[in-house]
Amino acid sequence: MDCTIYNSKIVLQDEDGQIIAGIEFPRVKSNVCKINKVYSAKEKNGKDYIDTLMRKAVRHFRSQRIEVLLDNNYAKRWFEAHPEMQDVLAAQALNNGASNNAKITNKNTTKNKKKTKYVTRHKRKFGNGSNDDNSDNNRGFGLKSLEENAGKTANVGLKLVCRVLQLLSAAALVGVCILFSYVAVGKITYFGDPLDPNNKSSVAFLSACGLFLVFCLIEFNWILSRPRFANNGRVVRLDVGRGVFVFIVFILMAFTSSFIVDKSVLLDQSANMNVKSIKDGVVLFIKCYGVNSDNITKISVVGLIMCVIRRFIGR
Repeated sequence: MDCTIYNSKIVLQDEDGQIIAGIEFPRVKSNVCKINKVYSAKEKNGKDYIDTLMRKAVRHFRSQRIEVLLDNNYAKRWFEAHPEMQDVLAAQALNNGASNNAKITNKNTTKNKKKTKYVTRHKRKFGNGSNDDNSDNNRGFGLKSLEENAGKTANVGLKLVCRVLQLLSAAALVGVCILFSYVAVGKITYFGDPLDPNNKSSVAFLSACGLFLVFCLIEFNWILSRPRFANNGRVVRLDVGRGVFVFIVFILMAFTSSFIVDKSVLLDQSANMNVKSIKDGVVLFIKCYGVNSDNITKISVVGLIMCVIRRFIGR
């Protein structure tokens, strides 16, 4: 749950950004506010949500040295049930509370009877966590201001943008792998039998291709993952723009291959047929990558930009 305190209200939101409970306390004076609405959008656990907000509101009032007036029956009953929180109440609210307590005291003859009656009354009034003091407060259940609706819509929109960019970033990585693999598969037999353990050039070429594809697979999973963060007692997953590193590597490899590879004789199969060394296998790997270096660079730049945007949005 995410609790947010504004100038004249405090709200509790669920994981989807929807408001499930709230307290409104408009200012009467610079250091005096009045609690006039307490509401919950959920029947289940409504009492717990409101109790959490009331406690956070009291800590806020204490830190800001704000005195509180009560214009809501639910809030009055809550403060009656929590006398340790009444230090934030203004004198007027305390006098009203004292008057109510006097009436309750007159109805009881012994301490045990008073305690039993108080517990029964507390369960009856707070049992379902609803606000039944007047029709205006009942209408407050589930209501959200235009500002809150706009914030929720914007948050959902940003999450959707991040998810789309995340998928497109992963697709860009797959595109680079396809461009490389399309050329490399046709060159597996470039140096003869690739399964011959004595054919060092083939072993080096296949090893380089395998390491490259394993690296791409790891980065593919990395791009689609989102780290966990603790936020007000709950765990959320946020997109931090993973994938920047792999696209930078792709760009550097394409840039390097443009200096090493002569594209006019890029994959001349007759050039090195009789040479079987580890160096030749590595050079062939670079050539296979360099064939599409221009397209790989363009795709990688686009992927890098999308990762940066995701990191900036962070949803």
